[in-house]
Amino acid sequence: AHPPSKYQNRDFMPLRLLKTLLNELVKLKGEDITQHLSLVPTESNPTIVLYLKMLLQQAGHSAAGIGGGESANQTATTSDSAHQAELSNIFAKIGSRATTKEGITDLFKF
Repeated sequence: AHPPSKYQNRDFMPLRLLKTLLNELVKLKGEDITQHLSLVPTESNPTIVLYLKMLLQQAGHSAAGIGGGESANQTATTSDSAHQAELSNIFAKIGSRATTKEGITDLFKF
């Protein structure tokens, strides 16, 4: 398993495709998507489980049925903080005339 941070500053289409696919599945299935995670080992908190939790929360679902316990919540919080910091940095670049293009490129890759 490769964490998403490995693909930062790269144009990694398979990861983008997977995120898009998961997003569409959550839109179609909602919380029922968690019933299809029986083949994913959830005790190690894989990235896919954390990403599904995030998508379900954004869609207004509880995401309580996905395994992981409290350590998953701590990891998600840490991940959310890192994403917030990265987004803040990207928007700071967009706000500066000298680095606007770079900021837009970074936002597109994010």
